[in-house]
Amino acid sequence: MKSLFTLLSIVILFTPLTSYAQSSSNALFIGAEYSKGESLSGGGFALDYGQFFKKSAWGMNLGFSGGPGWGVYQNDMTNAKVMTHIREQMSGNTYLDHEMPEKTNGGFYFSGRALLMRQFKNTAFKIAVGPRVNYFLKQELDVLTQSQDGNSIIDEYTQIPYTDGQFIPGLEINMTFIDAFSLKYARFAKRDDLTPMQSIGITFNVNFISYASY
Repeated sequence: MKSLFTLLSIVILFTPLTSYAQSSSNALFIGAEYSKGESLSGGGFALDYGQFFKKSAWGMNLGFSGGPGWGVYQNDMTNAKVMTHIREQMSGNTYLDHEMPEKTNGGFYFSGRALLMRQFKNTAFKIAVGPRVNYFLKQELDVLTQSQDGNSIIDEYTQIPYTDGQFIPGLEINMTFIDAFSLKYARFAKRDDLTPMQSIGITFNVNFISYASY
């Protein structure tokens, strides 16, 4: 993946600079994306705004994404910590049993990016590369708990804090075709021994959507 981004950077830098933006100098794109990691994932809407510098083939692409996030429980909490939260929250007087979930209760994730954009000579093809960061809100576990109060058996969920909010930095590439839609791909920094998170998405030019609707 590093070699792919290196090759794209070389292409951008060494393509002749005699081309100016042939299309509109700015554009708004909306769409959807999906980020997938070994322990965290998220999906939702994506918004990008591109603006070319005056009389130049270069520009900036600023973007924002967000939506529901979710995670996978790694079975890495001690029983003592789990039991502390259970005993604090259970409705019954006597603890009976509990069942740990496979996934966290999620929350939301947000993402921001600032990409350097380039349009190629005499084409409507654009490419943008730059830094991106995903932020996942804190994750909790909904633990199914069973307790007893007198002769009554109480089944309920106990909410246990699992992870704090996490920033995950990465690098994104956007490729825009015929000023109509963009394909997005991002790869994020490796965290501990986990597989690096990746993201894919597609966005459509608002003007193109409006034109196609007629």
